[in-house]
Amino acid sequence: MYAHDYRSLPIGKAPKVWLAGGKLKNTVQFPPEGTYEFADIVERLVDTGYLKTESVGFIPQKWEDGDGDKGPRRTYLKQELLEISIVPVPSNPDALRNAVEE
Repeated sequence: MYAHDYRSLPIGKAPKVWLAGGKLKNTVQFPPEGTYEFADIVERLVDTGYLKTESVGFIPQKWEDGDGDKGPRRTYLKQELLEISIVPVPSNPDALRNAVEE
């Protein structure tokens, strides 16, 4: 999905999704070139490094609230993953930092 746009066609799929070091990881598979022009554009932007971040849509099921001063305001312990989106600007600033570090 691109930028959490639930009304648009998907731009690809995530055939493999896993947790590594407490972080959600995935592989992305785009449709064959020429199938969906917008997906082709997004794939080229990913391949050339112009799009580097993803964001997830999920339903929280269990969480802990923190103080927000020395740590996170909320930590999600269990959730249902709905979708993974390639996004130009993530709402979680750590997503961009993680993308740059990897």
